[in-house]
Amino acid sequence: MKNTMHWCILAIFFLQGILLASTAFKNKYAPNKAKSPNTEMKRVDVHSNNSLLLSDNTDCPSMKKNEKMSYETLLKKKLFTANYDTSSRPVFDDKQALPVMVSISLYHILDMNEKFQTIRFYFSIRLQWKDEHMTWNESCYGNRKKIWTSANKIWTPDTVIINNADDEFIDKSQTNAIIRSDGHVLWMYPAVVTTYCTLNVKYFPFDEQACTIKFISWTYSGLELDLDHNESLAANEVYYVKKNQEWFVRKITYKRNEERYACCEEPYPDVTFTIHMKRRSLFYIFNLIFPCGLIFFVSFLGFFLPIESGEKINLEMTILLALVVFLMFVGEQLPPTPDAIPLLGKTDSLCDVFVQEWKVCCLLLPCRWFQVLYLWA
Repeated sequence: MKNTMHWCILAIFFLQGILLASTAFKNKYAPNKAKSPNTEMKRVDVHSNNSLLLSDNTDCPSMKKNEKMSYETLLKKKLFTANYDTSSRPVFDDKQALPVMVSISLYHILDMNEKFQTIRFYFSIRLQWKDEHMTWNESCYGNRKKIWTSANKIWTPDTVIINNADDEFIDKSQTNAIIRSDGHVLWMYPAVVTTYCTLNVKYFPFDEQACTIKFISWTYSGLELDLDHNESLAANEVYYVKKNQEWFVRKITYKRNEERYACCEEPYPDVTFTIHMKRRSLFYIFNLIFPCGLIFFVSFLGFFLPIESGEKINLEMTILLALVVFLMFVGEQLPPTPDAIPLLGKTDSLCDVFVQEWKVCCLLLPCRWFQVLYLWA
């Protein structure tokens, strides 16, 4: 009986060993089963009110659970790493020229200095390019299409206004740049620009002027940076309101040029914007032209003043001094250019000549021989 019990116990242990060995053999050599899609997903709590399911894809970052951080902050942590160099052009191919589009919006004409031939504008300058290092998968970051960041954290083109007449250059580091998920960067910043403007004062104060603003890259040639104008924003270039202003802006045109300089053999492209303006001359008509015509008319009436009154010479001298004051005022407003004489200056000079002639006639009329000569003629 005891031997039978022993044999039964040994048989049970033997069967358990066989079962354990078969199970281990199946787990080792059987093909792996496909994991269910639910095991490939993990839930990450970013906000307290919502959550996002992220797949185990290399495009999506690894995020800690219950991390209280916005998608924009996580995206900036991914993009602005130690490997990003703000001094290198954001292209993968070094031989590729980076296209940079420039456009402007005119808001105000602050000042026009005719004597020094300078003009001061208030602009909004827009630059657009593609940064190939600043791209991301929108689905990994809550479908965020763009982010805002300081311009000094990314590469920016070294564009300058070559005909700048101000003592200081524009400080552009205090504004943000808008970066889209495909890498396109839009950088907008305001600027008060003073430029040289060659004035044509021939028809002053009924003149029209064309002042230029020339953008160029200070160090990059056309082989590294292709500067051009963004035609898609051409319709939104003039926000200038002509009400209560001296100048009326007709239009803004642009032209792309390529020039070679003495320093380098490569061509340097530039974009030149031309602002076409017309002077609103009502102020000058009422304050200069109308008084000048009135003085001319009074000087003509002084010719018929009787000699016996004794005030004929005094009247003509007063009129002459008034015309001299007008000529001095016009001369202070206009540049000392020998190319043209202003229309207003010609008018005042003509009035001055007539007053001088009439004054001579007034002095000679009392003379007997002049009266005889005048009657004989």
